Amino acid sequence: MKKRRIWWIFIAVGAGIVLVVSIMKKPKKISYNTVKVERGEIISMISATGTVNPVTSVDVGSQVSGIIQEVFVDFNSEVKKGQVIAQIDPTPFRAKLEQADANLTKAKIAVEDAKRTLDRNMELFSKNLIAQSEKDAAQTAYDNAVAQLKQAQASYDLALSDLRNTTITSPISGVVVSRNINAGQTVAASFSAPTLFTIARDLREMQIEANIDEGNIGRVKRGQKAIFTVDAFPEQTFTGEISQVRIAPQIVQRVVTYTVVIKVNNDELLLKPGMTANINIITDHKSDILKVPNAAFRFKPPENIRQQWLQMAQKSENFIQKTNKSGQPNVAQRRIQNITGIKPPEFKQAPVSTLWILSNGKKLRPVRVKTGITDGLFTEVESEDISEGTEVVTGINTAKTVSTRTSLPFGMGPPVRR
Repeated sequence: MKKRRIWWIFIAVGAGIVLVVSIMKKPKKISYNTVKVERGEIISMISATGTVNPVTSVDVGSQVSGIIQEVFVDFNSEVKKGQVIAQIDPTPFRAKLEQADANLTKAKIAVEDAKRTLDRNMELFSKNLIAQSEKDAAQTAYDNAVAQLKQAQASYDLALSDLRNTTITSPISGVVVSRNINAGQTVAASFSAPTLFTIARDLREMQIEANIDEGNIGRVKRGQKAIFTVDAFPEQTFTGEISQVRIAPQIVQRVVTYTVVIKVNNDELLLKPGMTANINIITDHKSDILKVPNAAFRFKPPENIRQQWLQMAQKSENFIQKTNKSGQPNVAQRRIQNITGIKPPEFKQAPVSTLWILSNGKKLRPVRVKTGITDGLFTEVESEDISEGTEVVTGINTAKTVSTRTSLPFGMGPPVRR
C-alpha cells in the first residue's frame, strides 16, 4: 500500500509539473492601441518668427555740421514731403555765402579787365605795334581770370547749398517713428550722415521679415497666406501674404536661412514697428481627405510578426520577377496588391509608408499607403485597403499584455508570505 501511495504521489507531482510548464509556455495575448482613420482637413504650416516693420522707412540725416537751432516735429508726428522738420543755425553758413559772393564778384571784375587788355593787345598786334609775346601774355591772363571765375562760382554754389542744407525737410510723406536730436545739440556730419529722424511712409501698410531655414524654404512661395500673433495682442490673430522670397542666403554659425517678406494690412494701426511676430505660413491645405495620426507610422510590431510578413514579401518579390519574365503582369499586380495594399506602379513611384491595421479586429497585417501633406500631428493617406473608420495600430497596450494569473493545482503556487 505504501508503494502504491508513493507511486500515486509521483504521478500527481509529474502531472502538476507538466501542467505548470504548459501554462508557462502559453503565449501571451497581445493587446494593441488603435485609432480610427478619420476624414477631415489638414493644414500644413511652417512656423517662424519675424519682425514687424514699415514697408518704406527713411533715415533723415544732415549733410552739414552745426548746432540744432529748432526742432519742429516730434515722435508720431505726421509730415508731408518737403515739410521743414528741423533747422540748423544758418549764421556761419550765411557768412561763408557772403564771402563766396564777394570772391565771385572779384572774379567777374578780373575777367572783364583781362578781356579789355586782351582786346587792346589784339588790335595793337594786328598793327604790328607789339610783339607776339605781349599778345600771348594777355591771352594767358584772360584764360586765368576765366578759370578763377569758374572756381569762385563753384565756391558760391557750394556755400549756397550748405546754407540750404541747414534747413532739414522730410523726403517723404509719413509718420515720424524716431527723433534723435534736440534743440541746442551739435550735429557733426562726417563721412556718414548722422540720423536725425526716421520717417515711415504709411503705417497702414506693414511687412514682416521672417527667416526660414533651408530645409523648409522650398515649400514657401509668393502669394501664400500667413497667420501670426504678437505679444501685445496674444488673443488676436493677424493675417498676411508672402510678397517676396529673397534668394540671398543668411548664414549665421553655419546655419543657412532665407528671408521671406510678408505683407500685412494694418488699417487699425495695432501693429507697431519692431514687434516680434510668431508666424505660421500655410504651405498647403486639403479638405475631405483621409488622415491618420503620425504615431501610426512609428509603430513597429513584434519581431516574429515582422519576420513573417518579410518572408511573404520576399516570396512575393520572387513571384513578381518570374511572372514579369513569363509575360503575366496582371497576376503579379494582383499578388503585390494583396501583400502591400497598392498597385506595383504606385509602389515604385509614389511616396509610400507602411501602416499596420487589425483585420476583423484581430489579425495584424501591414498595408502600404500613399502619404500626402502633414501638419505634424496627422498625415494624409490614400489606399484601397483603408477607409474612414479603419482601425490603425499606434502601439502595444502594455497594461493588457500580461499573462492571466492561473491557480496552480495541487498547491504548487508560490509560497504565501504571512
